[in-house]
Amino acid sequence: MGSPVLTAASVLICAHGTQATPIPGNPRVFVSGVPVLCVGDPVVVAPCNAEAPCLMLKPAASTRVRASGQPLAMATTLVSAANGLPAMIATTQQRVLLE
Repeated sequence: MGSPVLTAASVLICAHGTQATPIPGNPRVFVSGVPVLCVGDPVVVAPCNAEAPCLMLKPAASTRVRASGQPLAMATTLVSAANGLPAMIATTQQRVLLE
């Protein structure tokens, strides 16, 4: 079974409990009317008040599916780009699954 694609409506939380804001850079591809996230699209964590704050989150990349040449972001592994701590995917769509 595959992993869900992350979208702008996905609820993502850093290791310190701060909610992240996904900002899709490709407004051409939608799942259930919501833009998908591609690898490289910013997922901003603000304000993370930890000693080593999480500023951006980095999702896993699809190996097969792309949008405008960029791999789609998958709901498998999500880590802080600043400190490598794992983040949590609280909710995301379940309609489109990737391998």
